[in-house]
Amino acid sequence: MRPHRGPDPSDGPAAPDTPPRAWPFYAVLHALLACLALRYSLDPGYRTLIDSFLMPVHEAGHPLFAPLGPFMGALGGSLAQWGFPLFVTLGFLRRGDLYAACLGLFFLGVAINQSYQYMDSSFQMEKYPGMVFVSLGGGEAGHDWQAVFGALGWYRGYTAVALAARVAGLALMWAGLAAGAWRLWRMARAGSAPRDKAGLVRR
Repeated sequence: MRPHRGPDPSDGPAAPDTPPRAWPFYAVLHALLACLALRYSLDPGYRTLIDSFLMPVHEAGHPLFAPLGPFMGALGGSLAQWGFPLFVTLGFLRRGDLYAACLGLFFLGVAINQSYQYMDSSFQMEKYPGMVFVSLGGGEAGHDWQAVFGALGWYRGYTAVALAARVAGLALMWAGLAAGAWRLWRMARAGSAPRDKAGLVRR
C-alpha cells in the first residue's frame, strides 16, 4: 500500500475558497457595499437590512451575559453585536477565504458604527426622537449604554466614546473594502490567467 503523503509546505498555500473566476459577481457586490459605506459615512442615522439583522443578535446578548451581573447584562447586547461578525471574520480567515474575511470586516464595521447613536443618546435621548427601543422578552426596554456609562460615572465623556465607535466602525468598513478590492484584483488576475487542459495555471 502506498503511504499517504501529508501536505508539504513547498506546495505553496492552499487555493482560496472563493473561486477566482467568480470575481465579476463579487465585484458587483463590492460596488454595492461601497455605496452603502458611503451612505453610512455621510449619514450617521443610515440603516440597512444589515442593521435589522444585528438587532436580534444584540438582544440575544443580554440574557447571554446577564448571569455575570447587571453591568455585563447591559453591555452584553453590544458585545454580542460586535462579537458575532468578529467570529465570522476569524472563521473565514481560518478557512483561508480572504475575500469573505474582508466582507466580515465590513460587517464588523457596520456593527460598531450602529452603536454610535445608541451611545450618543445615553443622557440626551431628545437628540434622536425617532430612536426606537426594543426588548427581546417584550418587557420594558431600557437604555443599555445609559446603564453602562452611568455605572462607570461617564456622564460627560460618553460622547467621546460614541464618536470613537463611529470612527472605528467607518474605518473598519473602508479597510474591509480596500482589502477586498485588492483581493478581487488578485482573483481577476488568477481567473484570466491562461490554463492547460487540466485547468491549472500555466507558468
